[in-house]
Amino acid sequence: MENRTRVIVEVVLILAVGVMGYFLYAALSAPKPVGGVSVIATPAPALRKAPTAQVAIKAPVRVFKGETKANLKLPAAVIADETKQVIAATQVKANLRPQTVSTVINTETGAVESYVKTDPYPWFAIETRGEAKVAYGYKYRHTIGAMAPVVRMQLSYDVVRVKALTAGVQATIDTDRDAFVGVGISYKW
Repeated sequence: MENRTRVIVEVVLILAVGVMGYFLYAALSAPKPVGGVSVIATPAPALRKAPTAQVAIKAPVRVFKGETKANLKLPAAVIADETKQVIAATQVKANLRPQTVSTVINTETGAVESYVKTDPYPWFAIETRGEAKVAYGYKYRHTIGAMAPVVRMQLSYDVVRVKALTAGVQATIDTDRDAFVGVGISYKW
């Protein structure tokens, strides 16, 4: 019986490492976000079918000069073009919820203000967020009735979101050769 248990544990460990390797490969080979480079923003859903109009600005518009465009890491074509000026920029904290940034101009004064609104979770969304962890701690072993130190490696990958609940896959492996591979639902705050 001991040999059979050992074989099962080793097969589970091999599967766990395989699953972790697959998801690590998927995470590393997935298209990367454009880090540190500005791209043209996609219009908010509320603007996609909204009518537009041309309005005259009665006062000059205040723009940010100097190295502002370079400091904001705008594309080189925008930095070189003197007809394109920065009127507003905001930094939004990373958040699991979608956010909408709206910039408004006062046509009387030329003043510009930006507003950030946290949007509700979508009813359904495909997720592509992964996480790899290494942790050190103590694990209770019921077979010996004591705590023992263990290092745990964990890999998880979110697949689908329904409102605030996320479903995904997870694999863990411990230095005591315990392993887990499965699917689960999480709530993040």
